[in-house]
Amino acid sequence: MLWPHQLQMWQDRLDLQKRGEFLWRLYLKYRQGGFSKYLVGETFFEAIRNTDYNALIIAYEKDLPTEFLDVIRVFLKEMPDWAKPTVTGDSASEITFGEYVTPEGQPNIPVRSTIRIGTAKTHIGAGVKIGRTIQRLHITEAAEPVFINEKMVKVFQTVPKNCEVVVESTANGVGNWFYDTYWDAKNGDSKFHQYFVPWTVHEEYTLPVPSNFRPDDKNAKRLGIDDELQLMVDYGLTPGQIVWRRMKVREFKKDLPQFRAQYPLTDTEAFLQTGSSYFSQPTLAFFLESPMFVKDWPTKRGSLTYEDGEFNFESDPNGNLQIYRDPDPAKTYSLSADVADGLPTGDYLVADVFCGPEQVAQWRGHVSPHEFADVINALGRYYNYALCGPEDNNMGGTTIDRLFNALEYYNIFYREQPGPAGRPSIRRMGWHTSGPSKRQMVAELQRQIAYWKQTGFRIHSEMTVKECMTFIADHTKEGEKRYAAQVGCRDDTVITACINLMLQKSSQYIDLPTQDSQSFHSRAVDAGLVQEGRTVYADEGEIPEEEDGLSSWCHR
Repeated sequence: MLWPHQLQMWQDRLDLQKRGEFLWRLYLKYRQGGFSKYLVGETFFEAIRNTDYNALIIAYEKDLPTEFLDVIRVFLKEMPDWAKPTVTGDSASEITFGEYVTPEGQPNIPVRSTIRIGTAKTHIGAGVKIGRTIQRLHITEAAEPVFINEKMVKVFQTVPKNCEVVVESTANGVGNWFYDTYWDAKNGDSKFHQYFVPWTVHEEYTLPVPSNFRPDDKNAKRLGIDDELQLMVDYGLTPGQIVWRRMKVREFKKDLPQFRAQYPLTDTEAFLQTGSSYFSQPTLAFFLESPMFVKDWPTKRGSLTYEDGEFNFESDPNGNLQIYRDPDPAKTYSLSADVADGLPTGDYLVADVFCGPEQVAQWRGHVSPHEFADVINALGRYYNYALCGPEDNNMGGTTIDRLFNALEYYNIFYREQPGPAGRPSIRRMGWHTSGPSKRQMVAELQRQIAYWKQTGFRIHSEMTVKECMTFIADHTKEGEKRYAAQVGCRDDTVITACINLMLQKSSQYIDLPTQDSQSFHSRAVDAGLVQEGRTVYADEGEIPEEEDGLSSWCHR
């Protein structure tokens, strides 16, 4: 007998077939729901009803191939003799079906189908080994570390165009192939169709309710639980399910985050993993699900065009610019930018616009550092000639030089740094990220996330929140603290958010009479930032990073 969620999985497959879409399914599941064995049954069904059908199952644990083959053998044993095909091969890693034997005098019906079962270590970890052409690929527990991005990409390069693919896994934190693919599919950026199955669909996950049961009572508090009444309201949990949940939390030694990962109620909750992110994962999960932050926030996507002496927004579903709030003539804005080399396979170039603690726009794409200056110029002028703080590390100097000299954008953050011995201080344009400044940057963003209620901090970019979830603090081989994205993840939007907060925190504003470019230019000349038409954003001699001062000031 099949459970309701297993019947739904079959219905999912039928729905895709009716719509003529790729049979690529990806399931985010809860633990011990019978998902793997059901999908083995699907594979068996297809193998015995199709001729010359080859299927491959890639199991995570080394003992699962034997277990899955035993499941297939049980299926065969339970079938009536007239309905089962002959078995022409049965080994430790595959089973082959020969033909259906028909009544005397009629030709037998050929099957010639094979189901192979291997381990992730053999087929993924040691290099891609799909082998013969297959009609179905089933991968179990794809969130485990062996399923790394680069090798999984190669796996799917070897899969035939019309091959059916089904992937299922419990969550295992963020930043892995399964995590990325799940959210890509949910956003419509993948061939996969994603499905989330919460533990509450399982009919057996309930227990008798004691007569003295109360939500959030002292028994719950002893387990560190204080959300039962809220769960009953938000997700319709029954008292019996609450009692079952308490029992499972005891089995997890009161480790609620681990329980939620294995038995999630939402897909966001499933991927939470304490101790991995530098920032508060529960808070970031709330940001993703809250209409005050990301979920259902009214967002316009497009680009800026120049016409009749001003920049205007033009809607484009494929545009690199997302607008969360339109510019208000009465408000001032700050713009931060993370510059990269612009290669299509490299880091993204990102520009963030904030109005105080709230993110109001984000541009994210691949262009050259030279072209990125035009993006910043348009976005800055669109938002009331915003205070602009491009990062001057690496390729940033190219962007800043064009922004200031060619495009005459003068409202650029600059900082004073101690000069070499015996020389005056140096004024440099742009934000410089060093070891000391990065510690302060990420600490400020951490503070804003933790105390968003008090500070009014608002992030509306889904990408920013997700990159925050994979941003970690660890140590280098030399024992130094390092702040960066997890391996295989990005942190471009994290850096721009950090820079923007620091622009506001570090700045001493100079009142200017107008927002006319010439006024800014005059001030820049007086400040020594322009010298014979040349931007001064560097000087002779190396300035040690540890002397990179944060007593910065700027004009707006």
